[in-house]
Amino acid sequence: MITREQLLTVDVEKLADILLTLYANNKNMHKQMDLLFAALHEDDTQLVATIKKELSSLKRSKSYVDYYESGGLADRIDELRRSIFEDLQKKSPEKAMDMMIKLLDESTHTLERSDDSNGEIQSVFIQATQDCGSIAKFVSRPIEDFVDIVFVLFMNNEYVVSQEIILAFKDALQEQGLLLLQKRFESSLHNHEYYRLRNGLQQIADCLQDVDAYIRACLSTGPLRTHDCIEIARRFVQHNRPQEALNYTEIAMNDLDLSHSWYDDVLAIKIDALELKGDFKIAQEERIAWFMRKLDGKIYDQILQHMKSELHEDFIKTALQQAFTCNSIFTAINFLMHMKNLQELSNFIFIRLDDIKGDGYYTLRPAADALRNDYPLAAILLYRKMMQSILEQAKSKYYDYAAKDLIDCALLSSHIVDWQSYDNHEIYFQHIEEKHKRKPRFWETYKSALQKQAAKEAKLLARTK
Repeated sequence: MITREQLLTVDVEKLADILLTLYANNKNMHKQMDLLFAALHEDDTQLVATIKKELSSLKRSKSYVDYYESGGLADRIDELRRSIFEDLQKKSPEKAMDMMIKLLDESTHTLERSDDSNGEIQSVFIQATQDCGSIAKFVSRPIEDFVDIVFVLFMNNEYVVSQEIILAFKDALQEQGLLLLQKRFESSLHNHEYYRLRNGLQQIADCLQDVDAYIRACLSTGPLRTHDCIEIARRFVQHNRPQEALNYTEIAMNDLDLSHSWYDDVLAIKIDALELKGDFKIAQEERIAWFMRKLDGKIYDQILQHMKSELHEDFIKTALQQAFTCNSIFTAINFLMHMKNLQELSNFIFIRLDDIKGDGYYTLRPAADALRNDYPLAAILLYRKMMQSILEQAKSKYYDYAAKDLIDCALLSSHIVDWQSYDNHEIYFQHIEEKHKRKPRFWETYKSALQKQAAKEAKLLARTK
């Protein structure tokens, strides 16, 4: 990597020749350098002209940009965005804002002719929206002008580029502008884009911190939906109006069953509202009922935080009992890992071993790794489960993991004094070798892993001498 110190030692003429070569032979570098050198001028004339040239090129372009080319186009647009935001804004915030708006105007055309599956181009335009709002704070214009700009960009938001432009312009609009924009949206509700207008009214209500206006926005397209009630309740909690929040959580909960993905969100809001209202006992009862249903570590922590210390021991026993009888093995293991109670985790493995399916690698592997030092037999049983799952399903792309698990079982076996009712490693290995002898690819992987392990041990031994 070339450092600044190295560049400073290079002869100026030689450095100029290098830059000119890059400029002449690299089209992308050509455009970047035009912007960089234009920014070096004291006035903004050259920079504005260069930015306009780039914007015009973007507007004229009609060729399709495929997935593999989209990253390059995103970089090009981002260079233009940063030149406006970082360079032109210093010289003229007014012109910078105009140029950023012109850039945003090209978002629909640019995204229509691009395969932006990775979202890189869209992300640049979203950032340009935020930049435009930041620049607006330093621009002296009538509030009505900002209202027009925000309304037009919000309504022309075909690719969710200016979705949060109201929030971005919040400081520039101030309360007066937000109220004018609110009226503009309300007067346009006959428009077929009423759901977009509704979203705009909701954002304005949030900027004004007006829950009642938020409710009116929700009602602008018809009766309140369940999700509306959840969001309204959330805002009542934020504005310290707990009883109204509870009213809306009750409506939402009546529409949902326990398995719905929104139910836990509503319950969390309800508990917050109960706390605000001072109903601490009821809030704690709701937490405990929630925990008994979900066996979630975060809820467990919250219960302990809100519980007298002398009651902790009894609740911990109840939580452990709930874990050991839980229908979901992986939920129980994750909770015991959260508790950092390795002894109980080990006991759980022995008791529920027959119920454990070895394909839950993301849960079982961290658990096995955590157990291996203090409870090696429990760790071995989990490694065996994972390895057997891979071999029995002949998942050859995971043979590396299965081979490592078998080696780990061998390494840990030397620490086992009492194998209880389980086969020791030698007997287990013979069983695996016989059962899966027709999987030569696995045994090749295993031998290779053994050689790597032996080399690793040899290096460690050499370091200790």
